[in-house]
Amino acid sequence: MLYVFLDVDGVLNNAHTKGIRNKLWWLDDENIAVFTEFIEECWKKYGRENTRIILTSSWRRNNFSSHYDGIEKFLRERLSKNNLTIYDETESIDVWARGYEIADYLLRHKDDVSHYVVIDDVLFVDFKPLSLTSHWVQTSDDPKNGMGGLRKKHLKHLFEKASKPVTNKDFEKLSRQPLRND
Repeated sequence: MLYVFLDVDGVLNNAHTKGIRNKLWWLDDENIAVFTEFIEECWKKYGRENTRIILTSSWRRNNFSSHYDGIEKFLRERLSKNNLTIYDETESIDVWARGYEIADYLLRHKDDVSHYVVIDDVLFVDFKPLSLTSHWVQTSDDPKNGMGGLRKKHLKHLFEKASKPVTNKDFEKLSRQPLRND
């Protein structure tokens, strides 16, 4: 099964759309079209039922104050217009621990994971120690604001990363790292 770990800011939106709309939660139609193209190709290769979108973004439920209630609902409704469904989301461990959140999710679903790709505009400090960079595609192509969003130029890289099988060695690297401060 292919797991697609999805960030939103800098992936499905960009500095331009956020600037025009002056809203935190605005999405870019072109960024979403590219994401849809990627997912549709994954459906052809892995099957729709074997391609799962996992939300890693701060847009996850309960990650915002009540001022932003409904932000995840807005995202889900917008993606559903393209027949895309968020299957699940990573658990929020720490705002700067996205890699650990992804590793935790992968380890909890180890029996189902054959491939995965992480789509994010930020290289979090825990990505390298967890060896997530070998499955990560950085979308940031706007050096001024760091939020260019997902573009067609990223597709080749996305397909390469998504096609890379997960090995036992990958899981060993994920499980060697402390995932929580419990």
